[in-house]
Amino acid sequence: MEESFSVENIKAFVEKFKAGSLTPKIKEEETHEEHDHEEDEEDDGSPSSVVTLTADNFEGEVMKDGVDAMVEFYAPWCGHCMQLKPTYKKLAAAFDGVPSVVVGAMDATAHEAPKGFDVQGYPSIYFLKDGEKEAPVSYDGPRDLDSMVQYIKENAAVPIKDEL
Repeated sequence: MEESFSVENIKAFVEKFKAGSLTPKIKEEETHEEHDHEEDEEDDGSPSSVVTLTADNFEGEVMKDGVDAMVEFYAPWCGHCMQLKPTYKKLAAAFDGVPSVVVGAMDATAHEAPKGFDVQGYPSIYFLKDGEKEAPVSYDGPRDLDSMVQYIKENAAVPIKDEL
């Protein structure tokens, strides 16, 4: 309700509610295009290859054919997420030249996690194998760079060369 608080506006709101003509307000954040990527940078000032995911671009970035994806659902205030951020940024950089791999992150406090993702805590990391994306796999392995790179290489539907 964007109008000022008044008896008339409350009555109008109730009528819209009864008629079923209200539009629900869902978590939202700035759009992907407006996102300030500077906040995704480490202290060294280098840009991040982590794809910033939103409710609007998730389908196009992660669910497209021919792509395996590692997706982190995080909360900006979460200490574990902040600790993982530099490693996750390096993970994305490791696959930067591999078009069949997307490494993305979604602020789950600002966006609803898509259907099929059981985000109970932060960070929650899922792997989506091309051709099997209807069944995302929770990544519960070690959170170091080498382990995550190895996991993606071993589980990717599209073979990845060892030149990483």
